[in-house]
Amino acid sequence: PDTFEWYRYRLERLAQRYPKLSASKLTCEMVEDWVDEYKLSITSRRNYFRAVKKAMKWARSRGLIAKNRIRNLEVPAATSREAVISPE
Repeated sequence: PDTFEWYRYRLERLAQRYPKLSASKLTCEMVEDWVDEYKLSITSRRNYFRAVKKAMKWARSRGLIAKNRIRNLEVPAATSREAVISPE
């Protein structure tokens, strides 16, 4: 359920941005413009891109779309966090 919600949240936001667009017409530029509308950290930007790329790859593998036009979309590299745990 958590994984479903993780994808659903991001993909519904994309669908709201392009409500009449079929998935087969989605381009890299459209995805980048959509993500740029939000003030996101690098990690969050990465997650938005990853969600869309994974959904499109899945749709293509199931024959739901003839071509995945965003397969070459560049996803930002992950950033690491440093967590400091106090002795308490």
